[in-house]
Amino acid sequence: MDANYTAIIVPIVVALVAASPGILALWRQAKVDEKNQPQLDINEGIQASKDASEVIKQYSEEMRQIRKELRDTNAEIAILRGKVAEQDVLISEWKIGISRLIAQLISLGHNPVWEPKTRPLKAEGE
Repeated sequence: MDANYTAIIVPIVVALVAASPGILALWRQAKVDEKNQPQLDINEGIQASKDASEVIKQYSEEMRQIRKELRDTNAEIAILRGKVAEQDVLISEWKIGISRLIAQLISLGHNPVWEPKTRPLKAEGE
């Protein structure tokens, strides 16, 4: 039994001795990974903060551009409203002038070749 015991124990001891550098290396790497894990978490947090900052910067730039476009559009609308108001005044003057010219033709005994149709006034926004 002594020879069988030696035949079994010696290969096991040799295998343990041969595997010990690998086992030791794995154990040391596990310890290094444990130490580095907080640093990795910090680095991930810093990167996430940088990414969020960049997104906020882009969003702020887009908002600045949209506000500028809105101001420009509002200014253009104000100009167009002024032009429409001027045209409304001009059209009113022309309507009065046309009515007077038609009345003048009729008072001179002539029949006008054209008269505007009377139309009901439309409410604002129609």
